[in-house]
Order: sequence, then C-alpha cells, then structure tokens
Amino acid sequence: MSASRKKIAEFLGNTERTVENWEKEGRYVTKFIRKYLNSNDIIDEFIQTGKINDLQKNIINNDEYIFKTAMFKIHMELNVKKLFKEILQDNKTVDKQSLYDQINAYKTKIIKGQHKNWKQLLTVFIDNYLTDQEIEIIIINKNRAIEYLK
Repeated sequence: MSASRKKIAEFLGNTERTVENWEKEGRYVTKFIRKYLNSNDIIDEFIQTGKINDLQKNIINNDEYIFKTAMFKIHMELNVKKLFKEILQDNKTVDKQSLYDQINAYKTKIIKGQHKNWKQLLTVFIDNYLTDQEIEIIIINKNRAIEYLK
C-alpha cells in the first residue's frame, strides 16, 4: 500500500498541494519517500517514535556482521590476534588514528613467539585487511572484541 499524499504532507510539514506539485516536478524527496517510506504505517512509526524498527534491525544486523567479519580476519593471524587484543585492553583507542598512535607508542608484553617487527605487522594488517567501518565497530565494541579474541 502506497503512502498517501496526506501522510507525506504531514511527514514533510507541507500541504498536500505542495506534495502534489513536487511530485509533478519530479523532486527527489517525493521519489525517495514513495520508494522507501512506502506506507502510511512506516511514516506514522517514524513520526511517533523517531525511528523505523525494521530499518533499526537491519542496521544492528549489519553491525553484527561487520564485527564478526573483522574478528574472523583478526583470528586468522595469530600474532595479530594477540597484539590487537593487547592494544585494545590498554583502553586508549577511540578511533583509527588513536589506534595507530597507540601501536607506535606501545611496548608489548608478549615475548614468546613475538614477531620482531610487530608494530609494522599490526599496522600493515590494519591497512590491508580491516576497513574503517570494521575498525570503528571494533572500537565501539572494545570489551566484546577483547572477550572474542581470548
């Protein structure tokens, strides 16, 4: 069921006549609403709650997928796993740049089987295998990531 012109007007804070004119002009906002907010129920839900539950669920599921993908990549490289966990436990990481800063300033406690150029190893791994979004999700879920890397 398509969203009514009346509901779209309420959502946009305009009149039905304005919405009708915008539709005739082919304005992107009306095309977007018709395509993605395509029912009165969805628009009502957003007006009443400030969110769309189905969309929220997709965002959460996507973040979970990104987190698990990043953890899988880290798990595949044993030295990186140990080092990454150690860096996260230091609790100073808030973004990608602070992660790099922390790596450069950090003195690792890992001795047995330690890679001689561990800073370079970890930096190259982050640059080549983790996306900015994966790093952001890891940092947001830092405690969970530490548990996952045990």
